[in-house]
Amino acid sequence: MDYLAKLRQNRETAVRANPVAVPELQHLFKPGEPMLFYIATLTAVEKDRMDDAYALFLKRNEISDKDSRDLYRSFVVAYCLCDDKNERSATDDHTLDQLVSYVAETGNKIIGRLFTVCNGANRIYGIDEELKKSTVAGAPQVKSEDGSGEQHSTSASRRGTRGSAASVQPNTQNSETSVSSSS
Repeated sequence: MDYLAKLRQNRETAVRANPVAVPELQHLFKPGEPMLFYIATLTAVEKDRMDDAYALFLKRNEISDKDSRDLYRSFVVAYCLCDDKNERSATDDHTLDQLVSYVAETGNKIIGRLFTVCNGANRIYGIDEELKKSTVAGAPQVKSEDGSGEQHSTSASRRGTRGSAASVQPNTQNSETSVSSSS
């Protein structure tokens, strides 16, 4: 398999912004304008930079470890706010600090919704077990060659021992695997 060619193709597919309806904030929008905030889908490098930016944010604002938990969701939402083209709004420390402050003062219902999208788009905390169950395709069944019944296919999408690399499922809902059976 040519991973380099596949990853090169993937690079051409832009990551997308995730629209989130915020009708509670209708007063912020012009008449007829969609009442949406956008949450960035981060690349792996951007996600790592977000983690580093959070540590720097705490240090810059002299926030103790004890108080840092109170601001984490607000920080993540502020960091991920973007336009409809997935361009982040807070690209400098000053803007990020201001956004975190404004987000922290916004109602929990709204921030909860925005954070849920941040988490889903960027795997901040991982994926909810119910969501995981609904998106993981089961392994196809094939007949064993010795006639002893069915066994799981040895395709790349099979489940391995919990916690092993083989237990990680591809992020697709339709996983097509060709299975050849012997006659």
